[in-house]
Amino acid sequence: PAPASVRPTLHMLRSGASPVFPANLFFTAPPAMTASVQPESADPVTETLIQFLVANFPGIPVTAATDLNREITIEFQMPSARVYGRVTSYSRLDESLHPLAVQSVRIDAYTPVGTGVVEAAASPLRVLNSRFKAHVAEIHTFTFSNPRSPAIVSVSTGVDTGVDSAAAPKSVPSEVDVRVDNAPTSVARSLWIAEVGGRPVTIVDAMLDPALRAAKLVLSVGAPGAAGQRYGMIAFGQIPEGCDRGCCAARTCATGCAGIKTACFALRYYDDLVPSIAGDPAPLT
Repeated sequence: PAPASVRPTLHMLRSGASPVFPANLFFTAPPAMTASVQPESADPVTETLIQFLVANFPGIPVTAATDLNREITIEFQMPSARVYGRVTSYSRLDESLHPLAVQSVRIDAYTPVGTGVVEAAASPLRVLNSRFKAHVAEIHTFTFSNPRSPAIVSVSTGVDTGVDSAAAPKSVPSEVDVRVDNAPTSVARSLWIAEVGGRPVTIVDAMLDPALRAAKLVLSVGAPGAAGQRYGMIAFGQIPEGCDRGCCAARTCATGCAGIKTACFALRYYDDLVPSIAGDPAPLT
């Protein structure tokens, strides 16, 4: 380990004299480096420009040939990998200080995309001068999240298929296949919840393609016993208290059930006990 202090030895080349240095030089720990970042979230599939304000950053030599990405490291700890931002600019807040002094700086960088970058509720983020790897500023509030809401793109009941609604018989249970685009990838499938008519239904199977953000669910929906339209909701996470179960009908889930990502669909129940034309789920009247 490095000594806590050292006393320099001076040598006069011409005279050969070695005057005694008057005191020891003591090594002290540098002041803690801290950082803030704006914005505090980014889309995991699109590069987002973010800006850091970093205090007590060891300055770097900047010339026309400086490669900022060799001098500065922006590291994101994802669930299965470490990925790195792309630094685009660096500036010192106090130009009167020596360029290499410990000082406050502004750093602009693009967030990473590609392999290893997924939705994450809190991605530990580290900023450092690459020459001083032990002197690090950490941020624990940065998130990667899909800014687009999930959307139902297909509903199938075995007797009918539609974009976000389908017909279903009222007198027997239905197995309903639902496909969702822009599904959040940060929520475990075990936490997905499905409801129809404000009541929970069983998720028989659920699959997710993280790269495409595409989800497929198979639901077991009981027979309602009465004709009419029932709205369904896929909730990606625990439904919060106060969630308006009627938000799908009113198309207000973004505000009426805030805090989680949801997708809505509808089942149009018909009376399957009255005569109908073969292949047409709508009964004769």
